[in-house]
Amino acid sequence: MSKATEEVWTAERIEALKQSRRAVKSYLSKWGLTFLDAEYVVQETYLQATRKIDSFDPERGSFAEWINAVAVNQARSMVRAHNSRAKTD
Repeated sequence: MSKATEEVWTAERIEALKQSRRAVKSYLSKWGLTFLDAEYVVQETYLQATRKIDSFDPERGSFAEWINAVAVNQARSMVRAHNSRAKTD
């Protein structure tokens, strides 16, 4: 891991990411998503967080809040895509 990457992915942020997994999956179950769909959203959240880490602004909220917002956006995208496919079937 490079020095710059180590500075971005602090132990606190890594822990928030790990804890978000449970919270995100719990939240998504309320949407009626299957276990596999929830796992998919969590993985996409991790990928998106890695790509967009530079957009995190601690003045706008905590890292945990940011990662949860990323997860909700990923879930919404997945639900929209699923609904779109259902309409064409």
